[in-house]
Amino acid sequence: EMDAVTGVQTCALPISDLILSVLQIAERNAVSVALLIEVAGRFEVTSNNVRVALTRLVKRGLIHTPTTASYRLADAADPVRAYLETWRLGENRLREWNGTWLAIHLPAKPFSRSVRRQSVNALTKLGLREARSLLWVRPDCLSDAMKPIEALAGLGLESQAEPLWIEARTELAQMWSSALWDRQALAEQYADGLQALHDSHEQLQTLDSEATLVHAFHVGRRVIRQLGLDPLLPPSIVDADARAALTRAMLAYDDNARRLWRDALASANLSLPGIDKNAEPTHVA
Repeated sequence: EMDAVTGVQTCALPISDLILSVLQIAERNAVSVALLIEVAGRFEVTSNNVRVALTRLVKRGLIHTPTTASYRLADAADPVRAYLETWRLGENRLREWNGTWLAIHLPAKPFSRSVRRQSVNALTKLGLREARSLLWVRPDCLSDAMKPIEALAGLGLESQAEPLWIEARTELAQMWSSALWDRQALAEQYADGLQALHDSHEQLQTLDSEATLVHAFHVGRRVIRQLGLDPLLPPSIVDADARAALTRAMLAYDDNARRLWRDALASANLSLPGIDKNAEPTHVA
């Protein structure tokens, strides 16, 4: 969907994402329901939807209410959101690839369809692809910081799934490298993301303050999700320099967007107490 004011391609925005992002910008400050409703209104989200989302986030243990009618992030983290946040590590998410493949073998009989669906989603998020029935693979090049086995479990991989490390013969490795990932599409996505950030930076100079906040949020969220869900293939398979360039550009864009949002929240009629506008911003999906 194209936003009529900002001209940016947007996707459906889960209100929970918006709420968690605002609370992360506020760091450890409590944010009033009134301010969250005000912010959500800029994204055409109703106050009722905000209240419903807040209730659900409290039940999930992701936020809590330190005072009446205000919310703050809890210590617990949503596993998917936490994984997406690793985009900030950039190329440090990878280590040199020695040719070994990480494989996950799924049990023939899943506990349920929903459990198998969760497993497939988890495997896909970590860049694994189905090489043959029940066997998912990827280059074993994720760094220790990524903790791939732990990450898979946190994202919902069924407990009966068996991790394997494979030394694939040359022909098979070449086939997997060329057939399981669309390398051309990845190259185009890196280029498109970089162009989107450049165009957005130019457009931000022409928008009013309210439209600027919405525009920056949508563009940043889209590129951050792209980087967070990148399959993280080694340089022998994809153009890692292009991926690194996109990460650098997004870090700079994110710094600017966070400052815009922090300033806007701090100067709102319902301003956040204790916000230090000069503090280093956090990078949030």
